[in-house]
Amino acid sequence: MTVTVDTATSRVLPTTEINLVTAATSLIPMLRSRSSETDALARLPDSTIADLEKAQLFNMVVPKMYGGLQCWLRTFMDVVVELGRGDGSAAWTLALLSTGTWVAATLYPKHVVDEIFSDGNFRTASVLSPRKVKTRRVDGGVLIEEGSWSFNSGVHHARSCASSQLNDFPRKTSAPVLL
Repeated sequence: MTVTVDTATSRVLPTTEINLVTAATSLIPMLRSRSSETDALARLPDSTIADLEKAQLFNMVVPKMYGGLQCWLRTFMDVVVELGRGDGSAAWTLALLSTGTWVAATLYPKHVVDEIFSDGNFRTASVLSPRKVKTRRVDGGVLIEEGSWSFNSGVHHARSCASSQLNDFPRKTSAPVLL
């Protein structure tokens, strides 16, 4: 593995992580050129998602055991900042989808995580504060009978969605639910 020393922070970085930041920087002109289209759609264009995918930016927080890059948090943040220089919406969407992916990778049982990461599409939207939700226990888990959640940025580009729900069981607790 080749490593590079970041002279600003004295961090030793694998070349892969330097390449992620460089890829994000290279996307800035394209992101700026698509700003009108992004605004008109009120979401990222599919072509922007494809560019983020091609640059492997959605793989940054995916565990290596599932084929991801499992990069350092600092690298992830540097990439998000670079994308934000081109388009805040792209940075926001990447950050939230990646956070949803991280939540799915860390909070769910292994058999659920194995399913989420089985096909190479790791994009997981997430929203953690329900406005209203009615649930009940069923064999094998919880059934959401009715629910309302607020905005869920990136959901148009996600394969799955991690949502929190306040349950009606003896102790009021919040539990993650994968939809």
